[in-house]
Amino acid sequence: MKIIVISLLLLAFGSCTHFPTTPPVLILGVSLPDARNIFQALESDYFTGLLRPLLQEHMLVVYFESALTPKDLSCVGCFPYLRGVQPRTYYSQVHDPFASVEMLFTERGEEMIWNRRRAMLTLPCQRNSIQLYNFKNSNLTAHDKFMKAVALNLEDCPVIHLYTAHAEQMKALQRRLQRVNDIMKWMKPTATTTTTTEKPKFRGQTSQEHVLRNGSKQSPSIVVLRHPRGIVALDKIVFAEEIPKGLNVYYKRFHIYPSGQSSLSLKLKDNTNIKKGVNFFIDTSLGPLKIKLAPVVGCWRIPKLIFQNTTFIPRDLLFYGKRFSFCCYALTAYSDDGARLTLYSFSMDVVLADNISAMDPDYMPKACWLCEEYLTPALTQAIFTVCILLFLLGLGLTMFLEMGRNMRMPNIREPEPPLKVPVER
Repeated sequence: MKIIVISLLLLAFGSCTHFPTTPPVLILGVSLPDARNIFQALESDYFTGLLRPLLQEHMLVVYFESALTPKDLSCVGCFPYLRGVQPRTYYSQVHDPFASVEMLFTERGEEMIWNRRRAMLTLPCQRNSIQLYNFKNSNLTAHDKFMKAVALNLEDCPVIHLYTAHAEQMKALQRRLQRVNDIMKWMKPTATTTTTTEKPKFRGQTSQEHVLRNGSKQSPSIVVLRHPRGIVALDKIVFAEEIPKGLNVYYKRFHIYPSGQSSLSLKLKDNTNIKKGVNFFIDTSLGPLKIKLAPVVGCWRIPKLIFQNTTFIPRDLLFYGKRFSFCCYALTAYSDDGARLTLYSFSMDVVLADNISAMDPDYMPKACWLCEEYLTPALTQAIFTVCILLFLLGLGLTMFLEMGRNMRMPNIREPEPPLKVPVER
């Protein structure tokens, strides 16, 4: 009975709670203050404040694993090099260290660039710089040797190595919930198995698979199209043509798919600067689809889509920052004749740096900017500034209108104020 109650509580907790991401962090080459509480994760802002002053005289090299736990770091024989480095600082839990590193890049006005393996082994010594590398597999011993090779190359450089992961606690709790699901399935063998699907992510590749509860595998329909200057990922495209019949309106829908993995092309508004405008072209089974990106106050805006010589305009103002990639579960645009064009599980990333290619398998797209978020940083600052100005204007008008008005009630016990009357001569 206890097992049933605990299992139900864990299932309910897992279905309605967003698990935090608190992987461990190992910092080599510097001694930092110990954590205030070993049972509480360090906040991202506090961790950023620890790293910020170190960049003035040091070079920061950050290594990210896909998943890392304190138990992995305590593995005997996995990290012979990391165990011998002194000084070092270890934090068992840091809340989203990726956000801390991203905040440093945002403050410096730089774009996060993930180095390739060969470039990491030949890094030049550059103080006040941040270098990033993402491990693709879970071979911890090989990763330790790789970090040793990078450190030997920078032996005479004031460098700090930071070793962490994108996630930890979320993965651990998900594994725990999976074990609970197995227990519940064993206790209820007659339960009907249902298919579980997960919302596609932009960073997924076409070789990913959805695993069903019954153990079978199903290939996803997400298609990732690459170009040296950008990436587009989508599930499907639905074109709905409006057909009016009397007082009723019907829609004839067509499912459109890209013609191939190399069906993405890109055209710049100005060949000398990609930030002045970009047009994506996707070759589909019913003709090319054009997605226009226009620069607006440091951000990208999607003003329109063109398909079969028809212009489709989104009803919402779709903005997103140039330091992000655009992600939308369903992007719908409308034409003047009532037709609709919807892109499902649509994601898009534009590579701004000339020395980076999106065809590189080590390239990682920028963080997602969801299409439900319409406020850009510039728009938020403008609204905040206007609110302050309106408040000051209202305060000033109030003070101006109250000038010369007596706000105190007269008291009958007080004598009359003396008045000087001019004497006529």
